[in-house]
Amino acid sequence: MGSTFVAAATSKRMLRVFTMSGLQTRIMMLRGPILCMHGLADQLAIFCHTPCSPGADGSQDVHFEWLNVDSHTLVASGAVCLSPPDDKQGAAKVEWLQLTDLGLLAMMDSKGIISVYSPPGNHASGYWAPVLDVNSLEKDKKMHKRDWFWPVSITPVEVIGVLVK
Repeated sequence: MGSTFVAAATSKRMLRVFTMSGLQTRIMMLRGPILCMHGLADQLAIFCHTPCSPGADGSQDVHFEWLNVDSHTLVASGAVCLSPPDDKQGAAKVEWLQLTDLGLLAMMDSKGIISVYSPPGNHASGYWAPVLDVNSLEKDKKMHKRDWFWPVSITPVEVIGVLVK
């Protein structure tokens, strides 16, 4: 849900966008099964599996679409970069997704890596950049191994979250 729309994804891989009064304004097919969505103001971010997900190693192949709902434009799209699989935890999964007030797309995977996607600009194509490894908090003695960090917001200087004991 954004400030001017409500979006719903169906099991038939369709995305339906409605005005707040219930008028359907857009319908589109998604590449694969929907994983999660987040709306903010006039923006909508969608994560979905691609047809070849999961891979042979169990890793997810996730694609994103970032839409401006009001102007019916695509802000960005591409692959979601997740942490590589390992012997200890297996393949990484998407844990959290958010469009930030800074105009960035943010996500956290199950390995504790929080990344942001900066949309393409005049001098660079869009890319995912890691901003925090939650596991490093445990090493700094701020977290116990059983504690869980849930991000809430990202500002220009910090990641704000809740430490769940």
